[in-house]
Amino acid sequence: MKHSYKFVKTSLLTLLLVISASLFTNQSNYACVWTEHIYERHNIRFFDANMLTDSLYHVCNWEFNHRINGHKLDKLPLEKKYADNLGEWEHYFDFKASRKEIGQLFYETPDSVLATFGTAKPLTTELRNNQLAKLFKQGKYKDAYSYLRYVKQGEKLVNPKYGNWEFADKEIGEMERHAAKGRQLYSQVESDFLKLRTAFLVTRLEHYQTKYEECINTYDDLVASVLNQKQVNALAADSHIRYRALMLKAGALKRIGKEGEALYLFSKVFWESANQRELAQLNFFVREDELWDEALTFAKNEDEKAALWMLKGLKDKRLDLTALKAMYKEHPKAKELEVLLLHEVNDLERQILSEPITLNYGQTREDEDEELQKGGVWDSIKNFFSGLWQSIFGGGKTEEPALANADLNDLGKMLQFNADEIDFIKQFKEVSTNIAKEGNTHNPSLWYTVAAYMNYLLRDFDTARQLLSASQPNDPLTTRQHKIISTLLVLDEKEPITAKVEQDIATVVKDLLPPKPNDYGETTEAYYRFLIRIAQNYMLNEEFSKAILTFYAANETSVANALIDFNASQQELDELIHLVENPQGDWESLLVKHAPINKDILLDVQGTHYMRAGKFEEAVNKYAEASNAFWKKYNVRKDHFDWDDNYALFTAQFEQNILLHQAPLDTFTKVSFAQKALKLSQKANTNPDQADQYYYQIANGLFSTPYWGYVGSLWKGELMVSLRGFMTYAPFMYPLNVKGVSEKAIENEKAFLGEYGTRKLANDYYRKVIETTQNRELAAQAAFLARYGQLNSLCNASDADASDLYFVKTLVKDYKDTEFYEQIIASCPTLSDY
Repeated sequence: MKHSYKFVKTSLLTLLLVISASLFTNQSNYACVWTEHIYERHNIRFFDANMLTDSLYHVCNWEFNHRINGHKLDKLPLEKKYADNLGEWEHYFDFKASRKEIGQLFYETPDSVLATFGTAKPLTTELRNNQLAKLFKQGKYKDAYSYLRYVKQGEKLVNPKYGNWEFADKEIGEMERHAAKGRQLYSQVESDFLKLRTAFLVTRLEHYQTKYEECINTYDDLVASVLNQKQVNALAADSHIRYRALMLKAGALKRIGKEGEALYLFSKVFWESANQRELAQLNFFVREDELWDEALTFAKNEDEKAALWMLKGLKDKRLDLTALKAMYKEHPKAKELEVLLLHEVNDLERQILSEPITLNYGQTREDEDEELQKGGVWDSIKNFFSGLWQSIFGGGKTEEPALANADLNDLGKMLQFNADEIDFIKQFKEVSTNIAKEGNTHNPSLWYTVAAYMNYLLRDFDTARQLLSASQPNDPLTTRQHKIISTLLVLDEKEPITAKVEQDIATVVKDLLPPKPNDYGETTEAYYRFLIRIAQNYMLNEEFSKAILTFYAANETSVANALIDFNASQQELDELIHLVENPQGDWESLLVKHAPINKDILLDVQGTHYMRAGKFEEAVNKYAEASNAFWKKYNVRKDHFDWDDNYALFTAQFEQNILLHQAPLDTFTKVSFAQKALKLSQKANTNPDQADQYYYQIANGLFSTPYWGYVGSLWKGELMVSLRGFMTYAPFMYPLNVKGVSEKAIENEKAFLGEYGTRKLANDYYRKVIETTQNRELAAQAAFLARYGQLNSLCNASDADASDLYFVKTLVKDYKDTEFYEQIIASCPTLSDY
């Protein structure tokens, strides 16, 4: 029987090169997913940083500042982005115009348009319905109109060009002239509110000209004269502009060498102005002890002394409680003292707690220090990925990881600290305990809770519980933190998570998780880390279903998906389906509510697992259990990210092999493909004489599509996993970096990658063809196609398998007299070497 063989030239060249030479190592294929910055992902805290929610704390919390005050602020509408400033103008205009209308004139309308308000020219279309524009057009609020014109004419002078704050001589001259106009306007306007704002503009112009002495004098002459009146207008007295002006004076004092006084003024702005707090903190820097002593001499009362000590503590990068103790001494009742307390707790967590908890499995802190000393951060990243690849694919014997902190039965052993760190925690424990017992603070229960946390870190669980009992919190935020620590104590004492504990957990987090699944914020928040800790405990106690759902609740979607895809057995998936369908109690109900999976999705996963194992009947049965509505929805899905791929429909060819024939491809769904494969398998079982033909068709179908081998980083289901993409998931990384958990995850992912686009299942059926057929031409084709499949993966996540020579030797030894062999030997002569 003659066949028409049309080989792809590049494919045969690939075969030739791979057989006669060594292979290149392929890299993993990553999913395109959003990720946190690495430093945020590896920042662990169990003490809730959002216990205090006022603006003071948010400025002090560098993580909040990093996340919120950047790109999100730029997207806000004017009335929200400039709420403080527009709110003051709204009062000034007696609420006759809205903030949006005021913002339109102040931030979006050029001076050339404003100039027409004094003429007969009508308002532009954009301003026709603007009430403030109408008032200006009618001649109302003349001083404000003059002020706005002055602001617009000077805008170009105070906006830096491409971030450069150095101005040319021409620009300096324009600033001088504009400052002179400002002084004239200052003398003409009547209201304190406008005088204050005009004085600020003049002060700023002089600061930009580097005329620091004049800047200071202008502040004292123009700004202070308004504020120091016996009956200053309330709108001016409370304006945030007064603190912007004071910041300019502080900066000028710093420039001329009066740094002690500058520090004092920065702290005053920080303490009194929410609007300027962030900028004041950034400018506060104590260069030497003498300057600090000088700054303290300017403080006139307990508030001012407390403000200085608070900023000193916030800006000190060392683990040091000096500022906290001094602030307590100066102003023990200040609410701000609690902000500094939380800052110190979170700083301790960032510097001491985070590293041992997030170390890669098999890595010690000494290993990490040595890597950084060798080559810095980039060398550390290189070594990280090198170790990752070796852990998954590396040959040879892998040494037992030398991690004392990674114990299957006690996650608490991860909290290993050196002598200096232990000394600091002990010091913190003593300070917080003593202050708590004195009861002289605004919220003594918070200090008790901190003291209990310090004892938890030191593994003194009995004392921790005693302090929690003494705390008696009466506010919801401290109560929640109290319960978090109580639960951590239970987890680290290796007690099982009972129904009572789960109910307590539900009480802690029920008001924190977003109202709908997958609508999460950052995972650095304490309750997310707390949930991860619970999920780890579930895994260690082999409560796999709850572990997966808790990882979802903790926004660890890649980890949860990976556990389902790589690690879950069919029995565990059955248990997960049962839990999803029949949650018991508040905790399980909360988990199920916030999990982006359901019974149909999990049946889809189970069927796919069976298909990868070649268990077609089991796969078809699982798919049949899923609802028709699920498959209908699934079959029209084409909207993942920005790609126009159809994740429901794919092509394959069973009857003829696509490498050997230009055969048209047929379209399949998961269900129809599985049914086709099952039908052929059943025919092979009932017709043994023709089994080779049916096995060949099954092999062709599997060979022709990457579908069942998970090509790329996305599999065609409802879940998406990221194979170590952007460091959001790896089987040996946090949160799977504990002995037992990590080992299992590594082995399971290694097995998965053995199937990941490798055509392994197709090759199994080509082997069956060889073993059962009497048709030597068919056997030769099967041997060749199997060898081709070994050397040409359907994705680049797996290396080609050049070590297994069974198929190529079978082809050369047993079928060299076939017509098929004679045709291919001409294109690939090195086959004869075997």
